[in-house]
Amino acid sequence: MAQARRQGLSRHDLNALVGSRTLVRVVPGVFTTLQLWTAAKPERKHALRSRAVLAHMENRADEPEGPALSHSSAAAVHGLPLLASPRRVHMMRTDGGPPRCRRGFILHQRLEGLRTEKVDGVMCVPPALAAVGVAQVHGLTAGVAALDAVLHQGVATKDEAWRWLRRLGGHRGVRAAEAAVEHSDGRAESPQESRARVLLEQLGYPVEPQPELMTPQGVFVARVDLRLKGGMVVVEVDGLSKYLDDDGKAAARTLRREKDREHAIRDLGYEIVRFDARSLGDVALVRRRIEAATGRARSR
Repeated sequence: MAQARRQGLSRHDLNALVGSRTLVRVVPGVFTTLQLWTAAKPERKHALRSRAVLAHMENRADEPEGPALSHSSAAAVHGLPLLASPRRVHMMRTDGGPPRCRRGFILHQRLEGLRTEKVDGVMCVPPALAAVGVAQVHGLTAGVAALDAVLHQGVATKDEAWRWLRRLGGHRGVRAAEAAVEHSDGRAESPQESRARVLLEQLGYPVEPQPELMTPQGVFVARVDLRLKGGMVVVEVDGLSKYLDDDGKAAARTLRREKDREHAIRDLGYEIVRFDARSLGDVALVRRRIEAATGRARSR
C-alpha cells in the first residue's frame, strides 16, 4: 500500500485494478500484476504470500522480535518443492512468546536451539527444519520431496534433519516427519520422482533411485530414475516434459537421443514404465502398469 500511495494510487484505485483483473491481491495490502501471478509456480506464489505476511508481522507493535518463516513457507522461499498447496503461512517465533493461530497464518512456538538465516532478505528457519516442517504439515510424500531436494542440493544432511526432529518431541506431525526423513534420498532429481518412489514402495515395489545400467562387459548405457529391486523393470518420471524447449515444442534432436537411449535400455532386457504427474495420481493405473511390465520382463 505504501508503494502504491507513493505512485498516487488510492485504495479505490487498487480495488478497481483488482476488479479489472489488472492486479491480484496477494494478501490485504499487497498486490502484484495478473501476468506475474498467473506465470508463477505454486511455490513462488506461496513465497510471495509468505513474504507479505511476515513483513506485516514484523511491523506489529506487539511482536517486538520478528518471527521467521517456517515449515512450507520457509521451504518455498528456500526454493524447495511443494507437492501440496499450503493454505496458511507458517512462521516460528524467535522469542519466548506463545504460539498463535489466525485465519491466514500460524505462528509456532520457538524451537530450542533455533538458528535463523536470511534468504533474499527474508528471515527463515534452516532448510532441513523447513523440509521437516513440510512433512509435519503435508505428510509423508510432500515431506520426502522436500527432504530429497535438500539432500540433493547439498544444503543440509540427513543427520541435521534427525537433530531437528529430536527437538520437536511430541509436536504434531512428527511421525510423518520421521517417516519422511527415513525415506529421504538425495539421489532423487525431481519432486515427481520422489513422489513415484514413495508410491511404489507403499504399493510393495522396493526401488533403487538413479541406478546406472551397464552392459555385461561393464559399459555404461544409461542412468534411469528408478529401478525395481530384484527385477528388470525401470521407471522414468515426467515423460517428455524433460525434452521440451521453452515454447513447449519437442526438440527433435533431443527426442531422437532419448529414443536411442530407450532402445539401448530395452536391449539390456529391461521393461520401461513412464509416469507423469497426472498418472501418478491414479494408484490403480500405476499398479497395473508395473504389474504388466513385471510380467513382460519375466516372460522374456
